[in-house]
Amino acid sequence: MSIERDGNRGLLNGDRENLAERLGPAIEQLTSRVEQLAEQQAQTLRERSPSYQPDRNRVPDEALLPSAHRNLDRTIRTLQDGRAPRPEQVDEAWVARERTEQGLPAREMLDAYRLAHRVVRDTFVQIAAEHNIEPTAVMQGACLLWDMVDAGASQLYAVRKEYELAIARCDEEQRMGFLKDMLRGGLDPASLREAAASYGLDLGRPYVVVRARPRGATSLENLQRQIEAGSRHHGHAALLGIVDGEVIGVAPHRPDIGDMTATVGISVPAHLTEASQSFRSASRMLDVATQFGDIGVFNLNDLGLRVAMAGEPELATLLVRRYLAPLGAHGDFGAELIATLREYFAAGRQITRTARKLNIHPNSIRYRLHRFEELIGVSLEDPRVLTELWWALECSDAHRTDTPVATG
Repeated sequence: MSIERDGNRGLLNGDRENLAERLGPAIEQLTSRVEQLAEQQAQTLRERSPSYQPDRNRVPDEALLPSAHRNLDRTIRTLQDGRAPRPEQVDEAWVARERTEQGLPAREMLDAYRLAHRVVRDTFVQIAAEHNIEPTAVMQGACLLWDMVDAGASQLYAVRKEYELAIARCDEEQRMGFLKDMLRGGLDPASLREAAASYGLDLGRPYVVVRARPRGATSLENLQRQIEAGSRHHGHAALLGIVDGEVIGVAPHRPDIGDMTATVGISVPAHLTEASQSFRSASRMLDVATQFGDIGVFNLNDLGLRVAMAGEPELATLLVRRYLAPLGAHGDFGAELIATLREYFAAGRQITRTARKLNIHPNSIRYRLHRFEELIGVSLEDPRVLTELWWALECSDAHRTDTPVATG
């Protein structure tokens, strides 16, 4: 037996009117039993679908029965028209939104939708048999109802996904709003306590505030995921977000960014009631580390005197002019002296290690250091000179150049 259909989920035009006549007794019985069938749908869902069970109390009768009536109305119209609706013609958007708000899982919502329609379809087939309606007409009607349910399920699924995305966006906006307000000190203690608990934060433990900036090809999303993964601690998780090209937030302990290329400023651990001060500290660490071209995770202990150096640009300029600028008159040799001094400090002022790093004889290192003392008129045995020279090299190194600073 074949059932001819047009391209619009229905029978050929000539067959539609004929089908409605042949199914007339069944359509009439369905119409007269609307209230009974609505109750039957509700009862079936209560018995067979977990989220609809009375003890769950997720979907009350005042929400379920109107939906059951709509199922019946659509069934009757489909049999009368001989055409199943397209997904966009099935208005189930309110059902998808309502069931989502009531906490039904997507799969269970769709299963319940199909189960309710199966009650109606089975009743249709039973009525048709009682009235001796020819099998071909019954099969045609059942096929239309299957198509109708598929259309409704497709629309339910599409609307559900769209609504879930909207809810997720709303949740993310609220989460970011809380995070920004907390880091800016815009929350009173009661609001902070309530919101922190909802996001899994513990006001009784310290957190580090994080402000991170990706470098090179590192993406913000990957950096956020890495910080989250690298800062979980004994069941405590980070709360992070992306704002203006940076990752900001709080973490239960110092994050680990692995081999990612990024600069991350963090505060010392403190309670969330001090988050605004911690955020200012993390911001300062990020700015200083960025100024010096550093990659990695940095707090005050890591940066040390560099924090003071970044805050004293006039002193930095004075020291660069005092110790490095005069070497500019000596061209390549002056640049060679600066490179040697940098390696000398990096090697803990050990001449043998410095020579090994530069792949030259230790006596060459001694000669270069002596020439520097002669040219600048200082002694590298003087602690003050060593401190000021290191400061000058660090400030000059922030610009990543081995070219001596020009005089004048």
